[in-house]
Amino acid sequence: MYRFDELFYKTNVTLRDVIEALKDDDWKVRTYQVGKEKIRKILTMKGWRDGYSWSDGTRAEGVKIYVLTKQGKLYEVPYDDSGSTGSGDQWDNEGMTVAEYLKERSIQLEAIKAFIVKDFSYCTWEYQADEHYNANIYIPKESLDIAKIRRRIEDVLRKSSGEKIIATAVFLGVKLD
Repeated sequence: MYRFDELFYKTNVTLRDVIEALKDDDWKVRTYQVGKEKIRKILTMKGWRDGYSWSDGTRAEGVKIYVLTKQGKLYEVPYDDSGSTGSGDQWDNEGMTVAEYLKERSIQLEAIKAFIVKDFSYCTWEYQADEHYNANIYIPKESLDIAKIRRRIEDVLRKSSGEKIIATAVFLGVKLD
């Protein structure tokens, strides 16, 4: 089992590796199968981080974006953490968009298995804390081989116990009579 930050040094990273590493690091993970319109929105995103400290605590929040290729390589899109809005000031995000990063790395959209968008915030003061860690995994519809996945599911079901088959049927809403 790997921690998420260790996956950058691993070859042949799978989507399962990413999900398990995020869950082990206590991130709330959601996966979505997305079409071209959502991919266009993701390509315009920029990561960022903001935070500051005061006498009784600290605050930090941000968004980090990662790209997993079909070849099993995980990349982090560079993000901007140069400014702070803690005082109410705004700054121009100097980070790269996902599209700019892919172009710089010569990564084709067809080679992408998933986009991982991690958003986080935490605030501590005195002896209390408020925090959330969410990771959304966006899988392009074109990158999935539905026929292959269906065959794998059928193979697993053929080898499964009756209890697992019934649980799967209930989950899928299949009539049991």
